[in-house]
Amino acid sequence: MPNAHRRLMDCHATWHAMADAYMEPDSFRMHLNTLIQSLRNVTWLLQKQKNNLPGFETWYPILQEEMKTKEVMRWIVKSRNRIVKEADLELLSQVKVQWMRDWLNGGHQVFSFPPRLSTESMIQGIFSMPSRPYEGVLTIARRWVDKELPERELLDATRDAYIELNRVILVAHEQVGHGYLCYFQQREPECVTGELANEPIMCMDTVPSYLRANISLDDERVIEGVEEFIPHDPALNAKAVRRYGSFSTPLGSPVDVAPRYLEQGKIILAKDKAHHTFVWLFRGEKIVHEMVPMFQDQNSKYLALNRIADAVESVRADGLLFMGESWYAMGEKLTDAGKMIPARDRADKKEALVVDAITRKGEARALMATFERTFWGKIIFADDVIDEDIFPNFLVPIRERWTQMERQGN
Repeated sequence: MPNAHRRLMDCHATWHAMADAYMEPDSFRMHLNTLIQSLRNVTWLLQKQKNNLPGFETWYPILQEEMKTKEVMRWIVKSRNRIVKEADLELLSQVKVQWMRDWLNGGHQVFSFPPRLSTESMIQGIFSMPSRPYEGVLTIARRWVDKELPERELLDATRDAYIELNRVILVAHEQVGHGYLCYFQQREPECVTGELANEPIMCMDTVPSYLRANISLDDERVIEGVEEFIPHDPALNAKAVRRYGSFSTPLGSPVDVAPRYLEQGKIILAKDKAHHTFVWLFRGEKIVHEMVPMFQDQNSKYLALNRIADAVESVRADGLLFMGESWYAMGEKLTDAGKMIPARDRADKKEALVVDAITRKGEARALMATFERTFWGKIIFADDVIDEDIFPNFLVPIRERWTQMERQGN
């Protein structure tokens, strides 16, 4: 078992090296070749120890048949043979250019560029086109694929293969018994440990922001995204309980538990006079990921919501709960040109704490508690909470990602 487990850790480290080299074609190709061979070797090393693994002839053939039904695992086997016996994989690079003007309007085009062309040269070429858009956000993403698996981006495909093999090694440990563990030291990067995960692995995010260039078309400014992973701190948790009271996470879909979160949010807002934006991702009735998106303007908010959509796909979430402060205004008002004036730009706007919940099944719930601030800053909530079963426009990127996942069978 340790040999197969150690090789799985090699795969994890090599995957990150490949991701880091995404913009460097030769390095990317080299790490891809190594990764595919290492992925293939995990099961071989496990089979070498079949005489030492209890019940191997019973449980392993079941896992083996399951792997044969998955396209990406069949691709790994064939690709390893091509690399060893024939030549490198035939890599195809695409550049996807997506334009977002507002939550409901935008589009994308796919251009084929020479793999060695720099991103800067691609941007210059796109900006020279007579039909280029002039407002909103332009996102340029490079995408490496193999001609034998043209529908799957290679980081995504190899990540899924890694997760499948992680499951195989986990089952093998469980069959041996909980008293048996492989002990390995942490490696570089620090996420490469001997731990076997039951859940999708967040460090192997399939669409990391550093593989994209995001340009604000209003001023042709590159928008940089930064992510920080914050570990759980029991001391801060205890401090929060003293300040806001205890809050047990209720079981249920995001649509069902939304009122509880709104009530807790009102307590926080009343105490702090401000409330960050929070996002919880659900799978069934369980929270599988939490995020605190931050944005300075509307264009960066577009990108933040698309980043949340990336996380939804990465953890295979089927529900989402969004909570934060917002501007609110009754009815619609239009400019002289007929464009709707957003609440944030209206003189009659009010402040509100909002909770929006949606599910992959199409369920939606929007809760809103309007409030005012006294001269001394005290928060006074309105008596009524607005409760509607509407789908908010700003969550359209999430719905579109679920539609895309359905088409891909995810």
